[in-house]
Amino acid sequence: MSLMKYGEANRGFHGYDLLGHYQIASMTDTGAVLEWNAATGAFDPAHHAAKVTLSWTGMTSYTVEDGPDAGTVRITGGVLTGISYADGAGAALLDVSGLGLRLPAFMTLLARGDSFGSWAMVTRAAAVVQGSSGGDQIDTTTANDNVAGLGGDDFIQDRGGADVYAGGLGFDTLSYEGWNFTPWAMLEGVTVDQLLGTAKGPDGLTDTISGFEDVVGTLLADILRGNASANQFEGGAGADTIDGRGGQDLVSYARDAEWGGTDGIRVDLGANTIRDGFGYVDRVRNVEKVIGTGQRDTFQDSSADNWFDGGAGNDTLKFTGGNDYARGGAGVDTFLFTGAFADDVIEDFRRADGDRIRFADVTAFNQITLLNILTDQGPAALAMVGLNSVTLLGVSVSELAPSDFGF
Repeated sequence: MSLMKYGEANRGFHGYDLLGHYQIASMTDTGAVLEWNAATGAFDPAHHAAKVTLSWTGMTSYTVEDGPDAGTVRITGGVLTGISYADGAGAALLDVSGLGLRLPAFMTLLARGDSFGSWAMVTRAAAVVQGSSGGDQIDTTTANDNVAGLGGDDFIQDRGGADVYAGGLGFDTLSYEGWNFTPWAMLEGVTVDQLLGTAKGPDGLTDTISGFEDVVGTLLADILRGNASANQFEGGAGADTIDGRGGQDLVSYARDAEWGGTDGIRVDLGANTIRDGFGYVDRVRNVEKVIGTGQRDTFQDSSADNWFDGGAGNDTLKFTGGNDYARGGAGVDTFLFTGAFADDVIEDFRRADGDRIRFADVTAFNQITLLNILTDQGPAALAMVGLNSVTLLGVSVSELAPSDFGF
């Protein structure tokens, strides 16, 4: 079993699977130093290691005598034991030790520029993975791993096996979206239960999980269940079932477009449904918060206290009950209030964007009482209709006009 240890300098570094972009700078009987091959693309210090060091034992080689590769040293034997990645200052990004790979096969893939194949060799066997005190982006193997994120906001990517995942401190994400690249290997969507501490992966094997605030599903129909804490979910495509259970739970559709779900979403928390950007209808329970897409989204609240973020696009946000908080985002957004909608807050009402507020039960502008108030978040305008109110953060009454309310 190998040991994969992330260094304190990694800053979320995740270019460990780009070995095919490196070339040999120097080589000895015990290892080699690799440097970035500029012919494969521009070097990005945020995502690429400045230096990769290979360690091996029992290396044998010969020098090509004839042909176009005459003078080239070819490795014919040996065992690859480790790989380490460092930044430009020499600080460790990731160190992999305890490997036992056939060196000639690995070096052949490296010479061909095969990033996928070379990293697949490294991750073919189970590993113990240790994060750092910072935020790590952790890839795993296809076998049974034991992964500890430790400190920082970690992103841990499942690749198969019956694993043990511990998020640790910080805001940690457990993601199964990597399976989307190999849909033929998926038996089913993922079933995550954070209360039980289990996650049945697309390979049918069950992981043991703890300490995660965020879970990302697959392109199939996933079942995502939270616990008593505040959980965040991202179902992706598929008709997902999401139950936040306790706490203030959030479902995000902000990245649907990255996987081809380019439509806006239709949220109805009163009916416990959300149509995602792919056209699938998710069933949701105990979800209080929703983040939309970059398209035209529609939000309908429930009787609970809800929180909506429309993102970009011309969104419509409807409120009928509960003390809600809304962020329209970029675009021309419409905030519609009906009945006893309670006391709501709009974070980013912008006249210049064309945002509008509509009170369904108001027929004249003089039925709205406007006051300047001071909130914990600074000055604001308060629009009152009977016993109900809307607080417009960062807005003064003098900035408002009847047209902002449809008159």
